Amino acid sequence: MNRLQASMRDRASNNAREKRYFYKVGGPFKACRNCGTTTVDESGRVRYTSGFQVFRAYDPSWLGYTWHCYTCGAMDLACWAPDSAGMVEAELGHPPSRIPTPLRAKAKYELRKKLVALNGPSETAANEKKRLAGERARQIEELEAQLAKLETMAKGARV
Repeated sequence: MNRLQASMRDRASNNAREKRYFYKVGGPFKACRNCGTTTVDESGRVRYTSGFQVFRAYDPSWLGYTWHCYTCGAMDLACWAPDSAGMVEAELGHPPSRIPTPLRAKAKYELRKKLVALNGPSETAANEKKRLAGERARQIEELEAQLAKLETMAKGARV
């Protein structure tokens, strides 16, 4: 094995090990509050322009942190800003909750069902149905006119 192969193998091993212990959570909407810089876009939403290297530990008790910024080295609440609902403080020191895919799909289905019940059928859908019905009726009339024309041609009359 040459040096290049050995270094690639070591890097692949490091990547696999890292993915077993933590995962990246930083992004443009939430990043390190210690080293991240923010801007406000035209819609009024706060966006981060730096400080994206924030990772969440799968097992905080073993690693010693829940959130960790690899850019500045900040950990936990110094790194991850608390939210208005208090969920960040509640998650501190606990492993992330992983919901199985079938349960997640069922929860989304139930939520959509409730939203449709709350909002009712949209007016655009009703208008679309009316438009399609009118278009179909027009197409039927055109086909009937063509059929009548063909019948008269079949009888020998000029059209």
